[in-house]
Amino acid sequence: MRLSNLVLAVGVLAGCAGNADRFDRSLVSAELEERTGRGLGPGTGMPPDVTFDDGLTESESVAVALWNNPGFQLALAELGIQRAELVQAGLLPNPVLSVLFPLGPKQLEFAAKLPLEFLWLRPGRLAAAEYDCEKVAALLVQAGLDVIRDVRAAFADVRLAARRAELSDEVAALLDRGSELAQARLRAGDVSELEAAAPGVEALGARADAARARRDVAAAREQLRALLGLGEGPRPEFVLRPPGEERPVVDEAVLVSRALAARPDLRAAEMGVQASAERAGLSNWDFLALSGILDANDRKGKDGVEVGPGAELPIPLFDRGQGRRARADAELEKASRHYVAVRERIAAEVRLARVRYLAAREALEISRAQIVATLEEAHRRAERAHEAGETSALPVLEAARRLADARRREAESEAELHRAKAELERSVGRNLP
Repeated sequence: MRLSNLVLAVGVLAGCAGNADRFDRSLVSAELEERTGRGLGPGTGMPPDVTFDDGLTESESVAVALWNNPGFQLALAELGIQRAELVQAGLLPNPVLSVLFPLGPKQLEFAAKLPLEFLWLRPGRLAAAEYDCEKVAALLVQAGLDVIRDVRAAFADVRLAARRAELSDEVAALLDRGSELAQARLRAGDVSELEAAAPGVEALGARADAARARRDVAAAREQLRALLGLGEGPRPEFVLRPPGEERPVVDEAVLVSRALAARPDLRAAEMGVQASAERAGLSNWDFLALSGILDANDRKGKDGVEVGPGAELPIPLFDRGQGRRARADAELEKASRHYVAVRERIAAEVRLARVRYLAAREALEISRAQIVATLEEAHRRAERAHEAGETSALPVLEAARRLADARRREAESEAELHRAKAELERSVGRNLP
């Protein structure tokens, strides 16, 4: 009866493995979707709500990257490895059967040995392995947030490169017109050949800049395609309409508080402390390798077999787990200090991202409301003066060139603001209202 009860208890323990099945892509996907509105796919294919026919928007590009980004898909495989460690931690040790064969006067003997330390070590090992799975899952959520940040920044780069190319073409056309006017004035004898040559040289430089800007557009698109994991697949166009004007909450205390509550890497550091604490507790007992023995031998010359229980326990005269305890304590201290360091780093990242966001927003407002607006008015005045016959076309061309340069700086400020917002939301760990 006692043997039956022991077998039954072992069977129950074998069925009580850690809940490893929940640590899969769906766990990471649910976390990302709750934070950003976009989840993961199976690792291949495209999101069902994304089509390439009408071009990819920024939001659709984020969705495609979460489904296909090669580096992120590689990182997700780590969760399967850690899940296997959790399964292994829940497995019961195999019994060992020893047989001594009868030779000559020696009788037949056999013994079955079952390690019993799992009775008190297995719960702690399972808990530590589960904390490790939680840690890996949280770090993968953070990796997903990094992918989203990178895609949004790359999309801003594509938008900026396209705007620069457009403005470069406009400047090149203006300078070509200026060169033609200079040649006309040369033929009329109003300027010297040296004075007439300068606008032509400047126009050649502008055309070279325009060609370089078009190459920059192609390079930015390829960089974005690489982040999306499209590889040799389709080459979609990107919908580059400017993002809407949004003003998220930027109060420093609020942002830091939200980041400390939401950042997955801080959660991962916390799980690392918990796992180290479990292992530190296990180190006090894992040297007690107790095994139960069932011994039997053939009673030679008599009927039946003698069966008796036994036990095997190392005598802790020298090794009482001192080294393992010292290592476990050091790892617990390291994990605790890592948690504090991550917490401080998160607060610093939020503050820096907030400062950069505010600076970019202010620069865009100045560029748009003051510089560009002033130069637009100057260009309109020059056009009216030229139409009234008060000036030549050269002041109009010069005013248009300055306006194009100002609009280029405005586009750069807009891209910087978009990158800063993406970094701010990544530093907080979720989309900002």
